Amino acid sequence: MYSKLILRCHVLKLETENCIVFFGDGETGSLTDGVIMNVQASKTHQEGIYINRLMALTLKLAQLQSKATRASQLVSKHAPLYYKQLLEQNKHYIQDPPTVEKCNLLSKQLFYTRLASIPSRYEAFQKEMDYVKLMWKKRNEWKIEDAGIATLFGLECFAWYCTGEIVGRGFTFTGYYI
Repeated sequence: MYSKLILRCHVLKLETENCIVFFGDGETGSLTDGVIMNVQASKTHQEGIYINRLMALTLKLAQLQSKATRASQLVSKHAPLYYKQLLEQNKHYIQDPPTVEKCNLLSKQLFYTRLASIPSRYEAFQKEMDYVKLMWKKRNEWKIEDAGIATLFGLECFAWYCTGEIVGRGFTFTGYYI
């Protein structure tokens, strides 16, 4: 229903001073949002272009506002049901009583548990690095499967490097903002 939303503009009144623009949803034909634009009567072509651009921007703003309103209504309609369903499915994870103190305690437990797991993670990392070094030494004995895995690993590392560069540049592909 919302994906088929077609906004259309109805210019109801056009005088020398004001232009009142209403937007309908395209399906029911009902007029929902109104925008009053103060425009001067255009005498030249340049002023006409300015007024057309102003009206286009106003139309886009009203379309965005209408879509945001509809999305907000959709979320407010379905969010409580989704929230209850999510809590019901995961009730075995919920700590009673759900207080701020309990949340602070759990966050500290998580932090220090992660901190305590660093040595075992470091050992696992060392084992994996030793395996990679051993495989690199025996690269002459590789099968096609081993070479394919190494190639995919190298491509993944390069992809993460490129992603980091793009993020570091402010999500631009061409270069830094100057």
